[in-house]
Amino acid sequence: AVFSSEFFHSELRDQQSIARLRAFLAPFFDRFRLIYYARRQDQMLASMHSTAVKGSWTTNPSALSVYDSKGRYYFDHFAVCNLWSAEFGKENLVCRIYERDRLSNGDIIDDFSATIGLGLDNDRSRVSSNESLSFEAMSALLLVNASKHKDNKEFRKRIIAMGNKRKGKRIPMLTKAEAQQFLTQFADVNRLFFESYVDPSLADRFSS
Repeated sequence: AVFSSEFFHSELRDQQSIARLRAFLAPFFDRFRLIYYARRQDQMLASMHSTAVKGSWTTNPSALSVYDSKGRYYFDHFAVCNLWSAEFGKENLVCRIYERDRLSNGDIIDDFSATIGLGLDNDRSRVSSNESLSFEAMSALLLVNASKHKDNKEFRKRIIAMGNKRKGKRIPMLTKAEAQQFLTQFADVNRLFFESYVDPSLADRFSS
């Protein structure tokens, strides 16, 4: 059986919660294998902000604004993996890097399938979902989010569709300096993460 949810990462943040999950699953399975995808922190931040704008959850144009709602743990791959490996065993945790050219066929589903030995389904439809917003769509939605039209779902869909159709530039609401400064604060834990869970030679793109 495969269980996949981003809420395992975002909501289960203490040993007791993870132990409770394992105790619940233990009667049904004799072994576990955890697959964790790590993304560079500044890219995580920009993606989260894009999602928040798309969902009408923010009117703040700065990607840095979403950090407080998640906290440091959310971005600390080393802390996350230590917590889960302590309960399920380090030998049962496989860490992959979420970068398109490091994924099997550049595809997250193919990569996951290959990692757990499912084999590739070449006949499945390949549809991009939750694509990042273009700068134009992002700017328009920020204005809508601050207006009386924020709950007009059809209007929002049209803006997103128009942005995708126009193929505008994907420019995160994060300057290069802000991205570098944000990433720098995770330099030590990123080094420990790669030393402990991933091939350290792959750490080059996680540095500022």
